[in-house]
Amino acid sequence: MSGTGRARVGRRTVRLRAGSLLVIGRGKWHRVTGTGGEPMVTLNLYVPPAYTTGGDVRVAVAR
Repeated sequence: MSGTGRARVGRRTVRLRAGSLLVIGRGKWHRVTGTGGEPMVTLNLYVPPAYTTGGDVRVAVAR
């Protein structure tokens, strides 16, 4: 949403800036780091939801 940074997903590194979209597959190792002089603000969406409405981590159920 704002600021700059970089993301490492597995062995790949990408630069992030306002307007960037990064899709991280389930179970992929990742790290996102701000690199600019101002805080980096991100919007994170989890599909399916990773947290309950109370903010607790949702436990995955084997299907």
